[in-house]
Amino acid sequence: MQESIEVNRTELEERLILATDSAKAYIWHLEIDSGRIWTTAKAKEFFGFALNRELDLESFLNIVHPEDREKLRLTVEEAMRSGEDNAAEYRIVRPEGGIRWVLSRARSYPASTRQSACLIGVSIDMTASARTHWRITSFNSKKCGGVKRSSNTICIPRNNTRWSWKWP
Repeated sequence: MQESIEVNRTELEERLILATDSAKAYIWHLEIDSGRIWTTAKAKEFFGFALNRELDLESFLNIVHPEDREKLRLTVEEAMRSGEDNAAEYRIVRPEGGIRWVLSRARSYPASTRQSACLIGVSIDMTASARTHWRITSFNSKKCGGVKRSSNTICIPRNNTRWSWKWP
């Protein structure tokens, strides 16, 4: 019976790893009392930590972009206090200086006889989506050929002619 439970556990772990790898999602577990963070090797790689490094909340917050750090700290504190599901978008600064946009979702679990209170969550790299959003917003905020446009129109200047396309 014990052997069957171990086989099922191994299969479940393999499925979870396949699902998170396929979705490029990074799972993590934050112990509220100690501030220690467990995460996968792929998550450590994404966030720019050495694979053998022990993580805690403070070391993680140190890689968060300075403009987003306090807001994320408050979001984590609120998630721990409220016990409700929570989400946050923030930027991280990678060791080489690159900026990545991250979406993290977390669920709070109260302390039990077997474990301390924790947040368990998943983080996703949203950099490509954030860049696309920024480009569209930037493009839409500009004038096109000297003509002010509405938010549902795209103007494309070509060969001294102005083409425009309007969403229904």
